[in-house]
Amino acid sequence: MEIRAFQPRDQEPCLALAAARSPEWGARFTEYLLMAPRNFHVLEHEGQLLACGGFDLADGVAEADLRWLLVSPPVERQGLGRYLLMYLLKQISAQGNVSLVHVYAPEPYGAFYLKQGFRPQAEHRYTKKLSVCA
Repeated sequence: MEIRAFQPRDQEPCLALAAARSPEWGARFTEYLLMAPRNFHVLEHEGQLLACGGFDLADGVAEADLRWLLVSPPVERQGLGRYLLMYLLKQISAQGNVSLVHVYAPEPYGAFYLKQGFRPQAEHRYTKKLSVCA
């Protein structure tokens, strides 16, 4: 298994992961990927993209936001999401100045983050804001 930086050739497989979750995510996720996010990564196994996710760092603030942590449905609940999340949190910690990591998790995905140590911060119409110390 390999985690590597997102490349333009990964756009279609990543969009397929989002479409498997929710068709309405397509436009927002496409827009995000077209911005060429520099802290976005993919998890591959034997040439197959199985998961993707990344983070954004806030300018002048010691906080980061997780973005688009998606796992292919056929390999859900096999630890790949947790594996990628731990990788991303290590990347965030390596920045040296981040003390808090947030994620806006749509239901039912909030439960995954709660199991990983995130704590509720706020409720929004369709998501929960969850945070963990970096």
